[in-house]
Amino acid sequence: MEKNNRKNNSKLVASASRQTNGFATNPQVKINWDKLPTLKSKKLSRGQKAADWIARWAGSWTFILLFALVIVVWTILNSLIVLFGVWDVYPFILLNLFLSCLAAIQAPVILMSQNRAAEVDRQRAQYDYLVNRKAEREIKQLQLDIVELKEAILKQSTRTQAEKLRNELKNIQEELNRIETKMNP
Repeated sequence: MEKNNRKNNSKLVASASRQTNGFATNPQVKINWDKLPTLKSKKLSRGQKAADWIARWAGSWTFILLFALVIVVWTILNSLIVLFGVWDVYPFILLNLFLSCLAAIQAPVILMSQNRAAEVDRQRAQYDYLVNRKAEREIKQLQLDIVELKEAILKQSTRTQAEKLRNELKNIQEELNRIETKMNP
């Protein structure tokens, strides 16, 4: 009888797991946590370190303010001061060339850094997914345990109720026997 109850419980939980948005998992699947990708990247190459440093530096207020200062000084020296001679006339073609070259070099380097950060985010998401799957399996096991406990409590309460009913019946039977003996002396 108890084996049938366990089979019914497992069927009940299996059907419940199919109803949880299709995220049913096999509780027998084990995760090898040692083989998961670490959240820390492997040893970074010089290019990756440089890309990260440039992305941090070029994205800082210090860089922006210093760069604005350089452009202002360049403009003042080329426009107002005649002592040094003008090396870049008014439309500032040489300055424009430098700015274009800087943007052309800076953009791919920053993209490399962002790609590496995205890879770390993907690893972190994979790790979170595996942790969530493990938690889901543990919750399902806890649900099975709760169902078994409920059945045990129900079985115990039905035994207690059955015992009370037997005692009640026995008392009624004894009472009827007493009444019958009184009526038939």
